[in-house]
Amino acid sequence: MISYSHSNSIFCHELVEHLSNHIYVWVDYKQEHYNSIHSDDLWEEIAAAMETATVIILIVSKEYYDSKSCRQELSYACDTLKKRIVPVYAPNQKYKANGWLGIRIAGQKYIHFGRKTFTDAL
Repeated sequence: MISYSHSNSIFCHELVEHLSNHIYVWVDYKQEHYNSIHSDDLWEEIAAAMETATVIILIVSKEYYDSKSCRQELSYACDTLKKRIVPVYAPNQKYKANGWLGIRIAGQKYIHFGRKTFTDAL
């Protein structure tokens, strides 16, 4: 499962496309209720996906940090479900996790694409 801010959707799509060649990846935009006016249905799908996920990939960004929805997702994954989190910094990301997000991913092994493009980093 991938947890991300929609501001990082381009990178998320690239990551999902690559990973999907090797493993099953759950991501919200591929779900039935993604564009639904019934956001509760999507939240139910997100919760169910988190509950069955082996690992949750978190795309780290300032936008993720600023999002209350992303904070809720990570809190549920860490506090309630005790899931393994893999933080991924998108290419050309200058943001360094701080505050509540920095505390949540402190000590976690992470992937940082640096200044490389997505394809070059792979």
